Amino acid sequence: FIIRFAFKEIFSKRNYSLQIIFSIAIGVGAIISINSYKTSLNSAILRESENLMGGDLLVESNEKYATEKNDFINSILPAGTIKSEFVNFNSMIYNPKNKDTSLSSVRAVESNFPLHGKLETNPPDVFKNFGNADILLDPNLAKNIKVKIGGKVLLGKKSYRIAGYIKKEPGSTGNMLSLAPSSIVRLDSLSETGLEARGSRIRYNILLRLPETINSKKFKDSAFQSFIKKDMTLYHSTEMGSGTRRFISGALDYMTLLGLCSLFLGTISVLISVRANVKEKLGEIAIIKCIGGNSSFYGMLFFSETIILSLAGTTIGIVVGYLSQYAMPNLTGIDFLVAI
Repeated sequence: FIIRFAFKEIFSKRNYSLQIIFSIAIGVGAIISINSYKTSLNSAILRESENLMGGDLLVESNEKYATEKNDFINSILPAGTIKSEFVNFNSMIYNPKNKDTSLSSVRAVESNFPLHGKLETNPPDVFKNFGNADILLDPNLAKNIKVKIGGKVLLGKKSYRIAGYIKKEPGSTGNMLSLAPSSIVRLDSLSETGLEARGSRIRYNILLRLPETINSKKFKDSAFQSFIKKDMTLYHSTEMGSGTRRFISGALDYMTLLGLCSLFLGTISVLISVRANVKEKLGEIAIIKCIGGNSSFYGMLFFSETIILSLAGTTIGIVVGYLSQYAMPNLTGIDFLVAI
């Protein structure tokens, strides 16, 4: 009877009911949309971080991996770990035909590079038949030195044939990023260039893909100091997106605070509305008590009304919050990070 009476009261006082519902829905919707969007972005960054790096972990050193270092790495890695070595450094690319030169961030890789993600090229899948005499260039680099696919360029002492252009390239870490456009060659051909010299700021790297049963983050935390003692740095894939994640967290935490403010304002609005409704009912309550009635009936009535309206406002807020996140701006500018 109380529930039926509460619904009758709710529909008879539509302005009061709608005020409570909208006050709750706006606050809940703001918090739901912002936090859901934040969670979606963080999850997408974590999901794509392995593809951005090219593996689960990356070992970096400024010295070539001698027997001692290789033995240490093999001894500390879990059984079943897959490795892929690559070297990167900055050097000049020379077009002997027109004598144009341009600085490039050169990467010499093995055939199984990368371990996660994919090296996208134009033409597609040219990397599958990539030889020691072939080179891949960033399109801007090719434009700078005025060379096309099939042309020849010099990297150090070695002449390379341009096999294609780089569209998407995984395998970079934060301390190795360069403003220079990229180029990729086979690791086996690096020694022929004469650029693998001491003092050349060259970096030797090993991508690692651990077995699925091993938590890569826990392994990195436990083995990091051991690698440092051997003059090697161990990176985890999540460190690739750490800057983006911090920016997103900071911006959306501020927006969450605004959402909480709207929820608090809505709560105050609900309180004022309920108090006004109770004051309107004081006369009825007094009459009921004068004729021997129990005032707890109206207590249960007000409680039931508030619960019903709160549930309605919360439900609407969740739906509105979920739908509204699709209209939020993409803070990263990267297409795959807008998946909700």
